[in-house]
Amino acid sequence: MVVPHRFQSNYEEKMYRTGDLVILREDSDYDFVGRRDSQIKSRGYRIELGEIEAALLSHPAVKEVAVVAVPDEEVSNRIKAIVAPHNGAALTASHLQQHCAQRVPRYMIPELIEFRESLPKTTTGKLDRVLLASSR
Repeated sequence: MVVPHRFQSNYEEKMYRTGDLVILREDSDYDFVGRRDSQIKSRGYRIELGEIEAALLSHPAVKEVAVVAVPDEEVSNRIKAIVAPHNGAALTASHLQQHCAQRVPRYMIPELIEFRESLPKTTTGKLDRVLLASSR
């Protein structure tokens, strides 16, 4: 999306809303610090982690899931899913990978799948992605 450049309102200059988060340096250049959404790049593909989460959540035995990027020098990021199954549900990583293969392209299938009883939550009850990212 093209919008007016909010840091230079006296000019007709435009800027793009790409989802990238940057810091404006003193020399008027930008430093990339991350993304506003959960889009990553892996093996040259742009991947929205929420799409993978939706595919995994469509499995009837999955109670909650979080998908994170694990930095990797070879492929830039590997995809890891942290899954909490419903009580007593017997799930395997290969079973969930097959389930994903029917819903997303092959490059979006998580290579790593970790099972937990539950996923960490913030004090407001939302998924604590900061804690999940630090426990990679």
